Amino acid sequence: RAENPVFNEIFQYKAPSMEDLCSMTLWLTVWDTRQLGHNMFLGEVRIQLDSIQITTLKPSWWQLQHLEDSHFRGSILLGLMYCPSPDDKKKKKTCLKLKVVEARDLPLMDNNRTNPYAALYLLPKTESKDHKYKLQMKKNTVNPKWNAEVNFNYLDSAEIEDNGIEIQMLHLGKVEKQKQCVLIGVVRLCQHKVNINSALDGRGIEVLHWKEALSKPGVWVEKWHNLRSWE
Repeated sequence: RAENPVFNEIFQYKAPSMEDLCSMTLWLTVWDTRQLGHNMFLGEVRIQLDSIQITTLKPSWWQLQHLEDSHFRGSILLGLMYCPSPDDKKKKKTCLKLKVVEARDLPLMDNNRTNPYAALYLLPKTESKDHKYKLQMKKNTVNPKWNAEVNFNYLDSAEIEDNGIEIQMLHLGKVEKQKQCVLIGVVRLCQHKVNINSALDGRGIEVLHWKEALSKPGVWVEKWHNLRSWE
């Protein structure tokens, strides 16, 4: 029994090339071994290998995350920038900038094809065209890249903490020759509940990303997020 276990083990994995290795994700799970019954899941870490220095064995600390979904839906790299109005008398000039860089390891959908696109909404949702966007659909790829930037304008700086941004990853497929949109997963960047559907409230790194961006006005803050189910 140990609450602070020390392993000091090295594992070696083979990859065809450095380029292939940089496109992979290292997935580590930690479990509690039980003598009777099932082992208990303690947490996981997913590391995008192109985000770290992989030519050195220098150790780093990583925070274990909860397994939010039994089915991994892929991950997405998002950038967020808070741009408050320089004039206190013009609070409605405040802006949130969202950058959708890329997604990785999306699941295969119908006919073993995935045609992903992203829908972006300011929360709480409004009918304003300035508060919702749809990114271009990428054909037949589970690792789409957009590098797209959108602005959510005309926000009130005094109420910015009550806002949030919802990112929906969807697949455009066909059922009996009819086009159909299927949700792959969502990410919600917000500080606290923005509507009564608490199942879609911000969680874990989503909340941390939101808070860090608001604390660093004018600075891009980028983080990877695991897509999660609607519920």
